[in-house]
Amino acid sequence: MKVLMLDDRVPFTHLGAGFPRVIPLVEILFELGHQVTFGSCVVTNTPQEAQQVLGQRCHFVDLSQPGSAAEFVNQHGHEFDVLWVSRPPNMRRLQTQIPQEALLWKQIPLVVYDAEAIFALRNQLQNTYYPNAQPGLSLEEELALTNAANVITSVSKAEAVHFEKTGKPTHVLSTTCAASPTEKAFDQRKGLLFVGPLRGDKDNPHPNSDALIWFCEQVAPILRGQMGNDFQLKVAGLVERADLDRLSQGGVELLGMVPDLQELYNTSRIFIAPHRFAAGIPLKVIESATFGLPVVSSDLLAKQLGWRHQEEIVGADHDDAKAFAEACMTLYYDQQAWMTIRHGALQRVREEYSRARLKSVVEQVLAKPRRNPFYLPFQLLLKKLGIR
Repeated sequence: MKVLMLDDRVPFTHLGAGFPRVIPLVEILFELGHQVTFGSCVVTNTPQEAQQVLGQRCHFVDLSQPGSAAEFVNQHGHEFDVLWVSRPPNMRRLQTQIPQEALLWKQIPLVVYDAEAIFALRNQLQNTYYPNAQPGLSLEEELALTNAANVITSVSKAEAVHFEKTGKPTHVLSTTCAASPTEKAFDQRKGLLFVGPLRGDKDNPHPNSDALIWFCEQVAPILRGQMGNDFQLKVAGLVERADLDRLSQGGVELLGMVPDLQELYNTSRIFIAPHRFAAGIPLKVIESATFGLPVVSSDLLAKQLGWRHQEEIVGADHDDAKAFAEACMTLYYDQQAWMTIRHGALQRVREEYSRARLKSVVEQVLAKPRRNPFYLPFQLLLKKLGIR
């Protein structure tokens, strides 16, 4: 089949924000024998960038100019068997510019809305901390974006439940990771690790930025007092906020973008994910687990993953700095607890994020009953004749 996939941009891994998930998805589509055309709807990319990330077989179209995605779909949508639209803003733009009664929506045999997550839930949490943050879509508005699709995918069961209420087939399509634990033993490691791009601004921060600021301002002072010189935090990720340079003090080091994180996963003792609001699933937590680096996370992220406290992850209240510090201390100094979490998380990765499992879900999504391309014209004819 010919698949037209629309997303914000070419999914470079270092960008985080769910983009790393796209790469194995496209690879699996190729494995299944499908042709993929990838459209960048927000950021201007090049065919060379797309082929670098998604492979030489991927055809690329730049649809980053306003209205160009809808124009391309209007002109060429009927040439594809599958229209795969990722993320709410892209589906919203299409539905705004292409009316739902348009013939086009019936000409495309299969429309997949890859919602990824319910961002309204994240926005509600964000607004409790940042009342001046730019408002997003409401839950009702996000669910309404499913109207043009006949199958929906989401990255977690917790969020798929909301989409299931629409009555449309919904699948959990998360990611794939191969367990590859790093070699260094507990006593050969030191320091804490945080991974993720730091974006946003003071009034509208990215979840990673808020998490790191909260940790450095509220949790780090407690840990410095208890750990002394043992307290070291390395932060790996693109820094797009100049005001965050102030965090690089007292044992905290902002490394910027690190092309290969394996050595950091091999030498650090624990990974932290102190997020107070987020959507979807935390891919960096899963990645850390694949490398055998145990994670202390907010209870929010543990719940999103469905991982069990003190078995696969150590969770702590996302608003309680003292509790988060205590969780870090326990995992940092208790070797038995460290080994338990390491092995439990690795097992969870093997069970839930295998390539075979992701491939199976993709096959299920593409096997959904196709729309009858004559349905809408036939209904319009009946309407004109006054029959219904």
